Amino acid sequence: MNQNWQSLINEASLSAELLAFGSTMIGKADYTKNAYYDSAFFSLSMGMERTSKLVLIIDYLIKNDFNFPKKNIVKEYWHNLEGLLNAVNKICVLI
Repeated sequence: MNQNWQSLINEASLSAELLAFGSTMIGKADYTKNAYYDSAFFSLSMGMERTSKLVLIIDYLIKNDFNFPKKNIVKEYWHNLEGLLNAVNKICVLI
């Protein structure tokens, strides 16, 4: 398997784990366990960020005959979750 595809698979797996962990932790959180909220929201935000970046890359692949981009197409977003979610929303509207 191509290294680029393996990297996408690994990233998708990590994103899924972050979202699952965050969801589990938010279910366990209460006012006596503030760290649970911190862990939950950190994991959820990282999972959403990474998943959004995957969506942008996969959209690029679909539009470019499954050729990987020559440059990092998600670098402009850094950790701007709002920008990433807006970009993903534009892709979803087109579907």
